[in-house]
Amino acid sequence: MEFTVDTLALISINYSAMEFKDTILYDWDSRLEEIANDASDIVVLSDSNTSVYCLPIFKERFKHEFKSIEIPSGESNKNLDTAKEVWKKMVSFNLDRNALMLTLGGGVVTDLGGYCASVYKRGIDCVHIPTTLLSMVDAAIGGKNGIDFMHLKNYLGTIRLPKAVLIDPTWLYTLPEKETRSGAAEMIKAALIYDLTLWRKFQQITNIQGFCDRELIQKSVAIKQEIVMRDPYEKGLRKTLNFGHTIGHAIESFYMKSSAPLTHGDAVALGMLLETKYVSKYVDPSSGVYEEIRPFIEMHYPTLPKLNEENIEQIIRYMLGDKKNKGNVILSVLLREIGSPTWDLELKPDEVKELLRH
Repeated sequence: MEFTVDTLALISINYSAMEFKDTILYDWDSRLEEIANDASDIVVLSDSNTSVYCLPIFKERFKHEFKSIEIPSGESNKNLDTAKEVWKKMVSFNLDRNALMLTLGGGVVTDLGGYCASVYKRGIDCVHIPTTLLSMVDAAIGGKNGIDFMHLKNYLGTIRLPKAVLIDPTWLYTLPEKETRSGAAEMIKAALIYDLTLWRKFQQITNIQGFCDRELIQKSVAIKQEIVMRDPYEKGLRKTLNFGHTIGHAIESFYMKSSAPLTHGDAVALGMLLETKYVSKYVDPSSGVYEEIRPFIEMHYPTLPKLNEENIEQIIRYMLGDKKNKGNVILSVLLREIGSPTWDLELKPDEVKELLRH
């Protein structure tokens, strides 16, 4: 499909006093211009990929003057060193507290950019313009900002809502298939924890590109924003968004140090499989969720890694350091039936080890 920006459908999410409002627009320029008019200065954060593929298009449509900051692409750069370089640039631009940061990129850019904006001079406004499926349906939504630390996923961060999130599905035409697959995992997660009807729709998808459908993106976004609106600071219900992430983040952290790091979506897909398998083996043998989701996930994620004994020991260590834990207890979200997750349930390390061996 040819990449074009003239007749786009845009999902615009405006945040105000913890309220959410969805609008379908065909023109994101006016919404962004409205926000930018109130800013004393504007800085656009992009990475080495979006600087090439997205920033030139953005410049054609956004008429305000702005300063640019570019960071290297990839999860390995979502760290304190990169954040320091962004802050140095912000200081050199002499940005005041009425400045506005625009993040143009995937989850690394929105996570790190939101974090840098949220602590610079105790916080400046930020607008996310996500360009990957993962950032559209997950990373840019809900106000979680952060960086990885000591190979631990999202270990340093803040919760601060952006001024707006402007979701333009046309950016997806710039992506390789592995990035589409990465975002699709978060859409699958959203359906499994919240919406059986949406899960049934997903089951009809035979090609990973089918997840780029605007209506399906909108439904996935709506699920996350509904959960965040009801529990913005993750005291209860919002914890369900961590389904697949307790084991998944540990696997992702382990592979960060390898020559072939996993995408977030691949790690979460494997995490969802393993966590539902844990339920069927140790919690509720009558649950059929693992058997139902396994063929679908294996079809769309055919290259998930096989773990060996050495991997498993290190993955358990990462799980023991998970930020959701309480003391030395590994807490997770477990799914006995689709649409009804339970949070803060314990995963026992010895049982997880046994699970990962098979």
